[in-house]
Amino acid sequence: MLVVDDIKMNQIIIKEMLSKLSIKPDITNNGIEALEAAKSKEYDIILMDCRMPEMDGFEATTKLRERAFKRPIIALTASTTKTERALCFDSGMDDVLTKPYRAADLLHLLTKWCHP
Repeated sequence: MLVVDDIKMNQIIIKEMLSKLSIKPDITNNGIEALEAAKSKEYDIILMDCRMPEMDGFEATTKLRERAFKRPIIALTASTTKTERALCFDSGMDDVLTKPYRAADLLHLLTKWCHP
């Protein structure tokens, strides 16, 4: 699993939630780093922040899809607008997890998209 978020506190929170599920994600700080990580490792799922410096999650997702990345990419966003959700899906994201989210929300999403 790859988590992409530019805010350290968000990284710490999601890492802690995932550790309780015995998941140790790779973490990157922006879309550029995410593209590099996905070149060198195959991920089952990517949790992608939408708004980041250098390269946002929309552009990173579009580029991943152009590279034939087929696995789920889930948007992490604080925005609840229809426009933001549309941007997520238009860029190739599969689902949206709205911040702030609870551990139960994250578990539900992982259960939905990750198959054993």
